[in-house]
Amino acid sequence: MLLEDRRSLHEDLEVIEKAISERFIRNPSLYYHNLPILSQLSGVDVLRYTDQHVSNNMIYRVRKVKRSRKQLMSQEHEIKQFLRYRTNIIKKLEDLNARPSPSVEMDIDEFKNSIISTGDKNKDGASSTSLRDKLSKYAMFPSTGKKNQKQLLAQISEDLDINKIFTREEQYGEYFDLNSLYSEWINVIKSSDCTILDFLTTIENIFINKIGTDSVNYLYLIKPPMDRKNARYVRFIGSFSKYLETYLYKVYPMLDKSLVENNLNEEFLNDYINKPIKHDGSSTKLFCVACGKNFANQSVFVNHIEGKNHNKNLNKRRDFYLHEFKIKKLLNVLKSVFHNTKNFTERQLAFTADERREELERITNIYNAPVYGSDEEEKDVSDIEENKGKEPSGGNSMLDGSFDMPLGPDGMPMPFWLYKLQGLDVQYTCEICSNQQYQGRRAYEKHFREPTHEYHLKCLGITPSSVFKGITTIKEAQSLWKKINSSTKAIRSTFDQSDNGTPGKKIISTTGIKMDVEVEDDDGNVMTEQVYNDLKKQGLL
Repeated sequence: MLLEDRRSLHEDLEVIEKAISERFIRNPSLYYHNLPILSQLSGVDVLRYTDQHVSNNMIYRVRKVKRSRKQLMSQEHEIKQFLRYRTNIIKKLEDLNARPSPSVEMDIDEFKNSIISTGDKNKDGASSTSLRDKLSKYAMFPSTGKKNQKQLLAQISEDLDINKIFTREEQYGEYFDLNSLYSEWINVIKSSDCTILDFLTTIENIFINKIGTDSVNYLYLIKPPMDRKNARYVRFIGSFSKYLETYLYKVYPMLDKSLVENNLNEEFLNDYINKPIKHDGSSTKLFCVACGKNFANQSVFVNHIEGKNHNKNLNKRRDFYLHEFKIKKLLNVLKSVFHNTKNFTERQLAFTADERREELERITNIYNAPVYGSDEEEKDVSDIEENKGKEPSGGNSMLDGSFDMPLGPDGMPMPFWLYKLQGLDVQYTCEICSNQQYQGRRAYEKHFREPTHEYHLKCLGITPSSVFKGITTIKEAQSLWKKINSSTKAIRSTFDQSDNGTPGKKIISTTGIKMDVEVEDDDGNVMTEQVYNDLKKQGLL
């Protein structure tokens, strides 16, 4: 019966939606992991959330146990399967709705008999049995698991193998696997002197925007590392773009691919092809991506893009320009992954042979570990702490204390000698940045140039400058700012006196934090203003 078919399909939709919501409730990271990328690439407004919710893995006001990266990716790909099944069910519903409805003039006895037969089936429990089967098919922790291992994934997703989706080097979305692209890059530049670290630095310099700046990096257009028409370079750009796209949908499988592609193509045309690229800090240099030429002003550029030559160049190499744009866009969206990859590569180069072997064993163990650990907790964090009085093990074999090694800035274990060498055993606190702690001198020195520190200085009414580097307490910063202001007023008054014709005094420069004024006597001798006044009182000038 048509109504029964519709009811059954709606029931399937509810079962799938219930299964997805249960996974979000159990592990809120499934939700928080996708929010930043969703707003950047899909243009979707996401619900407001705080950093505390993300760091504590909270849903509503309940803290949940943090799960391993492998489990997170497995469940995201499982939800992707559920969404695909949901799309197929919606299509079936649309087909049913497109069918003509039963005639109003149908035989009343026939209609009555169909209702009675449907009621008899429900009375016998056939409907409830079917519902239980559907729920068990999509439920977590099915009754039977492979090899007597407690299985997390639903029965309908038992063939999902996350190791077939990610390579071992990618570590389930923590890093890029750029070894094949590095080999291809060596063939592009025809040089064996380029190390993989040099390759990563080149990619970072020409494609990735600098942290803390609003300027967009267009070096790959203005000063490319290779002729942009070189056949080997064109193939490399295509391979790089394809890898980044594949990687994006592996790490964020719940993204709507068609929506992301439409947004990227629209941005490609509006902000990349039909809009001039301004570079070198000058608005008079307007660069056309498709033609590789500079134009003097906006009107000339507008006339150019409407011409035949522009359209010819665009149609001829449109795929290449689109690949370049996607590399630029996706690398900046996945900037944290790229920096993690670069930092991890630097650490690997510093390893000894034994440390490299231990690191390889560690990565292999993570890769071969089950999705669901036998010692994982299913209670909330508050319940576990109340019962055990200690922090729970999140099932992450990298951080559960199985390695007697300290964690580096990227959250990965590193040798203790390297940890000490980089000064990561020392923590520095900045009161200006709300008592934020920085691990190691390098991160501490770097934060003085970051927008966060400068923003907090501005909140104190202080104009950021290099003078305040090393100042971390609010009292010291305000005191120094008062001294600078008072010295500036003294200099201005001295300028005013000099302009009024005071003989024998000329301001040369200001030095030091106190900004002492240097003056010059009639013979050209340079001294501070205080020494000048003392000598003048003694009649020695």
